[in-house]
Amino acid sequence: MTITRRNLPSLPLPPKEYDQTYMSRLIKIVQVALDVTNSTKQLRGSGDPTTDAKEPSPLNLANIPTSSTGLKPGDVWSDGGTLKIV
Repeated sequence: MTITRRNLPSLPLPPKEYDQTYMSRLIKIVQVALDVTNSTKQLRGSGDPTTDAKEPSPLNLANIPTSSTGLKPGDVWSDGGTLKIV
């Protein structure tokens, strides 16, 4: 199964002069984008990636197959509402 939709945080507007807080936030956002782009095996739901907040966030898995037929090892499918991994 391939996840194609990626909701990445917006880049902050730059200040007129160098600002360490801005640069830290920018680096964190770019790192999140790189992690999402490079990750093929990891899902995280840990709140707002631009802050240190650890509030839970929902994980929505839409259009899950209802049969394991044709799936490869590691793919997820739904067996009557119970998620299973091939």
